[in-house]
Amino acid sequence: MLSTGNSDSEVSKLNSEKELKLSEDVGNIMERSLEISESTGGVFNPAIYPIMQLWGFDTKNYKVPNKKELESTLKNINESKIKYDSKTRVAKLDKKMKIDFGGIAKGYTSSEVMKVFKNNGIKSGLVSLGGNVQALGAKPDGSKWKVAVQNPDSDESYIGVLEIADKAVITSGGYERYFEKDGKTYHHIIDPATGYPADSGLKSVTIISSDGTLADGLSTSLFIMGIDKAKEYWRANSDKFDAILLTNDNKQYVTEGIYSDYSTDYPVEKIKRKIIMNNLKLTKKKDLILTAVIIVIAIVMYIIINQMQSDNGEIVKITVDGNVYGAYSLTKNQEIEIKTDKGKNIVWIHDNCVEMKEADCPDKYCVKQGKITKTRQNIVCLPHKIVVEIAVSDNTKGNEADVIAK
Repeated sequence: MLSTGNSDSEVSKLNSEKELKLSEDVGNIMERSLEISESTGGVFNPAIYPIMQLWGFDTKNYKVPNKKELESTLKNINESKIKYDSKTRVAKLDKKMKIDFGGIAKGYTSSEVMKVFKNNGIKSGLVSLGGNVQALGAKPDGSKWKVAVQNPDSDESYIGVLEIADKAVITSGGYERYFEKDGKTYHHIIDPATGYPADSGLKSVTIISSDGTLADGLSTSLFIMGIDKAKEYWRANSDKFDAILLTNDNKQYVTEGIYSDYSTDYPVEKIKRKIIMNNLKLTKKKDLILTAVIIVIAIVMYIIINQMQSDNGEIVKITVDGNVYGAYSLTKNQEIEIKTDKGKNIVWIHDNCVEMKEADCPDKYCVKQGKITKTRQNIVCLPHKIVVEIAVSDNTKGNEADVIAK
């Protein structure tokens, strides 16, 4: 149905015949592809296939095209020239155009599987299509699913663990498909503006959304955009998705919608939503005074609430390889030595905060992470599979992953 390499598929027929009435599913994918393309300013481009062919990604007969070939082929990937009538489901392409739904097909499929589950009375489930993960509800026990995000540098490890319910988690990166030529690596995520593999400073992008189709399309798009444009795009669409952006220097940027549900041993920065105050006019002195009073009250309440939380049964819980190692008072200053077959860590509890004082893991990211002071914050030592978190006394969640998004 969607294969570009199968001459009997609808996509292949449309590419060869240039006009075709599409089935309902392929029509839906076409419509969503054009929506995402418009939303991203053409960064997501379903007409990219001629460029993919030029590089040999369709046959694995790879080559580096010359400048003249690229310039000529770029003229044939203008997605705005795709004509599609959603009422008749008739699609039309220009003479030299070809489409490829590879950047959206798995996400659409996982969303359709969720519909099948719901229609058959299933309330909890998890689907992984080649690393594209989508969850229906939470686990049967009510806890959230735990999805590990693939480490681009190693098939055997991951960069963090995300807790989700009713969400898709889809990751894109240049490590998935690539070839090397004359000592240089060329990956399959092509920037439609240049015709070359995207060189955006990002190593991988993970999108989290209740819409699997959107998540699939945006994982590629934000990878091409790069960190700054990806941040701005999220801020303009933060009600639709969240993201984990990993840069080439292994720094992670995590949007605030999922920040508290994500654990990682790498340096991480929260991407915050913009506060829009265009319509707020403080032109009178009494308005300024009222605003100052409100701010002071908010600060006082924040201090009181945090003090109440520190006195309200908070504990420091340590798990090793998914098993509870121990629970300790947050108010008692102490050091806890953890020895496993992988190494040794020392957790330091002092002054109502917790930090990893020592660790003999290779990168010592858990030590560099610094202090945690609030409920649901945690420190993770991935090499030793240790999680240290501040929790209320009845919190028994571990940090093992149910599946890996890659």
